[in-house]
Amino acid sequence: MRNDSTVDARICGSLASLAGSESALGKGDQGLINMAIGKILLLNGIILSFGGIPLI
Repeated sequence: MRNDSTVDARICGSLASLAGSESALGKGDQGLINMAIGKILLLNGIILSFGGIPLI
């Protein structure tokens, strides 16, 4: 998805939101933020372990 105002392309952020980062950042709870980051890293590791060429 291309953003013409910033001239960059980003993913939609679904994984981060589903991992709880959106609500953790909204609450400002560092423990929840760290847990969400851990979930994101774990899920990205699982994605990279699948066969074929991963699309990041």
